[in-house]
Amino acid sequence: MAQDLAFRIRKEDAMLRKMFAEAVIEKAFLDLIKKDPSLFHQTLELTVSRNWLKPARLAEALDVSESNTRKWFKTKVEEQSTPNVPTRVAALQKVSALMQEDIRLVEVELASFALRDVVAEKPVAAGV
Repeated sequence: MAQDLAFRIRKEDAMLRKMFAEAVIEKAFLDLIKKDPSLFHQTLELTVSRNWLKPARLAEALDVSESNTRKWFKTKVEEQSTPNVPTRVAALQKVSALMQEDIRLVEVELASFALRDVVAEKPVAAGV
């Protein structure tokens, strides 16, 4: 019962991650990010609040300062550091790529859970 619930939660989280990762690289969304820096900060903050991505991982992937990158994840204006438009776009593209990697790992994990459950539920042949 608890394993079934954990499996469903992980599966739903993977679907949300996938939708999010695809949405942040759509042209319409990137156009909004170019015009409204606050949306950039809100998007990154969401990745942290959902425990999908840490600032240090993005900083490493972009080869930029971690301390400055942490300021990108802030939603309070006085705490923010807003990168230029090309950097914002590149950051979101990297966020999407990192999340896609994570999604593949989660999908492999979920497939192994599903396979284990199928094997566990395999009926035993009568008279064997």
